[in-house]
Amino acid sequence: STLPFSTSVTEYFERSFIDENLLTPLQKPMFRVLSAEDYVENFLSDRRHMKTADDWDAPPPDWPIISESASNLHRFVDMRDLEFGKVLSAGEFLGLN
Repeated sequence: STLPFSTSVTEYFERSFIDENLLTPLQKPMFRVLSAEDYVENFLSDRRHMKTADDWDAPPPDWPIISESASNLHRFVDMRDLEFGKVLSAGEFLGLN
């Protein structure tokens, strides 16, 4: 987004996403919401999603990796997996539904 810092969540959604009523169920954006504590406790990434066969897609960040040998990123982006946090539509996230 090119919206300025501290744009309200409502304005961000209005200006960044199409009205979900115009989309099919498979096109609607979904959002996983969980507490920072649950995220830190449960998320694992060994950065494999950032690597190609020969090198890095992009330079890795300076901070240490979260896990040396495991990644569950796929579970956080699969909105059918309901183990971590709550999965909400845009309307649910904004409290409109």
